[in-house]
Amino acid sequence: MGYGIMAYSVEVKHLLAPSTFTAEPEDFFDWMTQVHAHALGEPATHTALRELFFAQEPTGSEGWAYGYALKVLCERFGGWLPNSHWCPVRSSWFDTVGEALRALGITFDPTDLIYSGSPVSLPPIDDFPSIGHLTLAELKPLAESLNAADLSTLEDRYLVDSITELRGWINHCVEGDTDLVCFYH
Repeated sequence: MGYGIMAYSVEVKHLLAPSTFTAEPEDFFDWMTQVHAHALGEPATHTALRELFFAQEPTGSEGWAYGYALKVLCERFGGWLPNSHWCPVRSSWFDTVGEALRALGITFDPTDLIYSGSPVSLPPIDDFPSIGHLTLAELKPLAESLNAADLSTLEDRYLVDSITELRGWINHCVEGDTDLVCFYH
């Protein structure tokens, strides 16, 4: 097992005030905590999920708990994107992909997937998960560049597959009018 990206297609507006997008917020929250009990083992994570779901100011300082709670919200209000070529990956893989993208004439730093920050305000995260997001407005020109790129010039098959998967995430979001939120842990 290793570190990898968990990518989600989700409208950021749903993450800013999730409870407002449900008919019965308290019932939905209770159901969500049952479905995601495996991810909410720590009391801090459960508290963080409640605060994020009801758009309350964070009361805790455990940034990691808010990060994993945000991931639960992405799973509930968005869709998971296949990540077989981004999990597991070492952190150096982002540099490798970035170099290949630059060689293809694409201006995009793949570390933005995991280091551009959370789409919602969270306490600082000292370790994991790393979080990044790209808005639909940022994704549209990137989709154009990736779709126009000739990946046959790359020799490394795994690199081609990783870029193809990234392109798939971005196209999925653009076609669905959603944003992209990623977690690395």
